[in-house]
Amino acid sequence: METTIRPESAADAVEIRALLLAAFGGTEEATLVEQLRRRSAAWSLVATQAEVVVGAITFSPVRGRPHRDGLRAVGLAPMAVRPDVQRRGIGSALVRAGIEECRRRGAGLIVVLGHPGYYPRFGFASAAAIGLRCRWSADPNARDTDQADSFMYLEVIAGHARLAGDFVEYAPEFDLF
Repeated sequence: METTIRPESAADAVEIRALLLAAFGGTEEATLVEQLRRRSAAWSLVATQAEVVVGAITFSPVRGRPHRDGLRAVGLAPMAVRPDVQRRGIGSALVRAGIEECRRRGAGLIVVLGHPGYYPRFGFASAAAIGLRCRWSADPNARDTDQADSFMYLEVIAGHARLAGDFVEYAPEFDLF
């Protein structure tokens, strides 16, 4: 079945909530997206099949600390695909389309807290390797490499990661986690 990636519309809200509930098994991610949606700076893409939402990816602004002028950075979170259609390339298509949309919007840096076996295929690398962390970062001395490397970054504009300082702050809506 053909998958289409497009910007989220207001009419997608109910389907996105159902998708997030099914994919994550709880309400936190759905509530987060609803709260982020109220912020004009957050935006999402959806994947549809036969006009039904089967995947969604959300981006919201993040700040670097210490603050440096010129940083245009976003956090990728959450990204989900309906469980019955996972492992068919829909998530990958969403991430690739999201990166291109970030580029189009002028974002210089994308950060994600995600599976270190998944996101590197799109160019994401360990943020810890460049001294960048967030409040959910693992102890940099952790022996569990997967946990230590789950906070990742992707430079959309070369040299932009240095503008993030050493700490990334997500939007206040993420405080529910």
